[in-house]
Amino acid sequence: MLQQLHLRQICRTLAVITFFLTFSASSVSNSAELLLFEDEYCSWCQLWDKEIGGIYNLTPESCQAELRRIDINESVPDNIHLSESIIYTPTFVLVHEKIERGRIVGYPGEDFFWGMLNELIATEIPGEIRDLNSSNCKIS
Repeated sequence: MLQQLHLRQICRTLAVITFFLTFSASSVSNSAELLLFEDEYCSWCQLWDKEIGGIYNLTPESCQAELRRIDINESVPDNIHLSESIIYTPTFVLVHEKIERGRIVGYPGEDFFWGMLNELIATEIPGEIRDLNSSNCKIS
C-alpha cells in the first residue's frame, strides 16, 4: 500500500514537471518569419527571386526568419498583425510572435538587402531567441 502511494506521488510530480516544462517552452516563441509580399508581374520580385530566392533557405538568416511568400492580392492571414497595409511589391515583413517587427519596402539589391535584413533581425528578435535559433540551425 505504501509503495502504491509513493508511486502515485512520483507520477503526479512527473505530470506537474512535464506540464511546467511544456508551458515554459511554449511561452517563449522562437518562431520568426520573413513574409515576402509579392506579385507575379513585379520585376523587382523577379530580380529578388533570381538573386536571393534560390539561396535564402541555405543562409543563417533563414534560421532566424523562415521565408513565407504571400501574393499581394491575397488576404493577410488573420493571425498576423501588421502595423500598416502592404502597398508595394516586394515588401518583406519580419514577424515575431505573429506581430510585425519591421519591414523592407522594395528590393534595394542583394548587398543592401542582406544588410537591412540583418539589422532587422539583430534589433527586433531578442538575443536569446537568436542564439537558440543559431544553435538549432542546420546550415553550415
